[in-house]
Amino acid sequence: MRFPKLQKLQTAAEVQTGFGGYQHTDNVDAGAFYDCENISPDAFPLLKVRSPRAVWTSVRKDASGNPVSIESTRVFERDGITAAANVSDKLVLCSSKGIVYDGHYLSGATLERGVENRMIVPFGRNFFVSPDGIYVTVNDDGTATAVRTQCPPLDYAVEHHNRIWGCRYGSNAAGDFVNELYACALGDPTVWDRYDGVSTDSYCVSLGCSGAFTGVCKLGGDVLFFKEDSIIRVGGETPADFTVTVTPAEGAENGAFRSVVNVNDRVFYKSRSGITVFDGVLPYCVSEALGERRFTDVCAGTVGGRYYFAGTDPEGERRIYLYDTAHRLWYREDDRHDTRFFVYRKNCLYLICRELRFNLGLIPVSLYRFLIHDARFAPDACAIFTDEEDPAVDDSYEPEPAVKWFAETGRQTAAGPQSLILRKLNIALKLEDGAKLKVELKCDGDEEWRSAFYCDSEFSGAFTLPVRLPRCDAYRLRLSGEGGCVINAITKVYEKTSGVNLAGR
Repeated sequence: MRFPKLQKLQTAAEVQTGFGGYQHTDNVDAGAFYDCENISPDAFPLLKVRSPRAVWTSVRKDASGNPVSIESTRVFERDGITAAANVSDKLVLCSSKGIVYDGHYLSGATLERGVENRMIVPFGRNFFVSPDGIYVTVNDDGTATAVRTQCPPLDYAVEHHNRIWGCRYGSNAAGDFVNELYACALGDPTVWDRYDGVSTDSYCVSLGCSGAFTGVCKLGGDVLFFKEDSIIRVGGETPADFTVTVTPAEGAENGAFRSVVNVNDRVFYKSRSGITVFDGVLPYCVSEALGERRFTDVCAGTVGGRYYFAGTDPEGERRIYLYDTAHRLWYREDDRHDTRFFVYRKNCLYLICRELRFNLGLIPVSLYRFLIHDARFAPDACAIFTDEEDPAVDDSYEPEPAVKWFAETGRQTAAGPQSLILRKLNIALKLEDGAKLKVELKCDGDEEWRSAFYCDSEFSGAFTLPVRLPRCDAYRLRLSGEGGCVINAITKVYEKTSGVNLAGR
């Protein structure tokens, strides 16, 4: 008796174990994602959901010292917070009420109203507030004393080599138009007009390059002043050998002074072309992966060699973007709390967020919340707004609920070599307890995503998820969920098929 002989089905497999970041362009690299949110480079090259942030809370206690409630702390501020900085591990804020140092308002520190380009410049354990010209000295007992100096009106300021450096494009105190750079006397931010011909003198120089100043930063042993079309570099140790070099190049965009951050001795900032890096030679753009989007109202910060910036896109959506300098990849995070300032303190990146702005009668009032970017590194709570001592209140940080995330690939072909067609995706992953996961596909010209897998806290731990694909020419894959998840690998399984692609597939 003769039996039919079955032919062996030819198969092939392609394993992807490396995943890139956010690449919102027409041609997405293999392993990168056309759109994603709340994905982190912490486990690079694996795909990992970012860690939860930490929210500043107040713990109320009863007479016995036992916690009775935990309430989310929000801060109401008239006209909003205009500057924030870390000064010797103490949080310093400027608001319409004045200067807050280590949780307390300083007496005699009245700030000008309507100032947008305000900066807090650390000077040892003391600090200088520009353009108000207020110098705050911290005493040995932890108290602080504010003194108003007779400094020129400064657009931007920075500390360098034991001096406060500043710039001005516009009217000076006498009403004359100036385009100048300034430096205070050596070690004394209260003196700006001493010219005795010695090394400790103040300094002032006029510039010929036109345009308003847009930011300032330190780079190596020099100070950089930015205009939109030029970078001014100041070097030297004493007024006698200070040198000013003007480079015609794309500088920081007007209004983006909070985007200027030094990351590993390279200056990142937002120019008119996008996020730009200046390493001391010529600036170059690194934000091609973000596509054609242009952002406004940008602020930035850094931690762990990463550049974070929050910006508003043309659709009015506000997001946080992360540039990993080690791998040169971009990632995107949500910014539902509307981040306005980043402050680095004790290996943590603080987010000072304006959740809401409204009018109380004719008075504008803003509602702020304070977060730490990564709850794993939350330090002991620092004083923020505790103008009155309350022993029944302890400040602490609580992790936010499960992080919502998604990652969506670009268009990928389903055809393999030698008449092979993609039939299945094996996704090797690990879910934390209570996490949710959803897998969706778009095949060929699908308008809507079709669900391929969903689990609602049913699975946890490491497993491989098989996802069957219909016969198609191209597809897009979307992974989404809530809670911790790590994608270790995606294996593409191909099968031998005929060369004819019928409509019914």
